[in-house]
Amino acid sequence: MVEAAPRPLSLLVAEDVDYNRRVLQALLECEGHHLVVVATGTEAVAAAAVGAFDAILMDINMPEMNGIEAARRIRSLPDPGVARVPIIGLTAEVDPQGRHPAVGIDHFLVKPLDLSMLRAILADATSQEIDATARPEVAPSGGDVLAGDWLDEMLQLLPRQQLNEIIGRAASALAEHLGDVKAQLERSDTAQVAEAAHRLAGLAAMHGCRHLGAVAAAVEQAGRSGALDEARRQAAALDEAAAVTIAALRRW
Repeated sequence: MVEAAPRPLSLLVAEDVDYNRRVLQALLECEGHHLVVVATGTEAVAAAAVGAFDAILMDINMPEMNGIEAARRIRSLPDPGVARVPIIGLTAEVDPQGRHPAVGIDHFLVKPLDLSMLRAILADATSQEIDATARPEVAPSGGDVLAGDWLDEMLQLLPRQQLNEIIGRAASALAEHLGDVKAQLERSDTAQVAEAAHRLAGLAAMHGCRHLGAVAAAVEQAGRSGALDEARRQAAALDEAAAVTIAALRRW
C-alpha cells in the first residue's frame, strides 16, 4: 500500500460532474485533506481569489469556463501568493501536455486518477516528502472496458463495502446519463447533446470506463460541431458500450 501525504492540505477541487465531485471529495477526505469543491471554472477563479489553498485540482473540460481558461485567470490574479498556487489538471485527454503547453497547469493527471501519483504530485507541489516511486507527469492508460488497476487501488484506500457502494452508484449514474444523452438526441438539440455526452464521458473517465468514455466523447465532439447526424451515428454504439461497462462494474 502506498503512503499518504505527510500532512493534510487545503485543496480547491473544480469538477463539473456532480457524481465525480462526490467521489473526489470522498477519496481526498479519506486522505485527511480539507476541501472546497466547486462546479465551474468561474467558481474556481472566484474561490482561488479569496481562499488560501495549498493546491487546486482543476478539471480541464468544463462548460462555461474550462479549466485552461480558469488556470490562466488564476495566474493573473493580483496577489502573487494566490497566483502561484500549484494547479493540477484532471482530464480524460490522451496527451494533455501536448495539447495544452504553457497554460499555467503545473501537472496533468489522466482519469481515472492514479492515487499514488496524485499523492506524489501533491507532496512535490507543496514541498512535502513522500515515499513513492518516481513520478511520471501523466498517468498511463490501460484496459479497454475497465481500468482494473484503478479499482484495485481504490480497494487499498476504501473498505470493500464503501467501494461497492461507489461502484453501484456509478453504474446507476452511468445509466442515468445515458438516458440524458438519448433524450437530447430525441430533441435534436446538439448543444445539449454535447453537454449530456460530456457528463457521461466525464463520469466514465473517473471510474476507468475507457471504452464507454471514448464513445461518449465522440458523441460530445459531434454535438459541439453541430453535426446531429454524426452524433446519432456515434451514439448508436452507446447502448452496447454502456451495457458492457455496467455489467463489468457490477461483476467487479
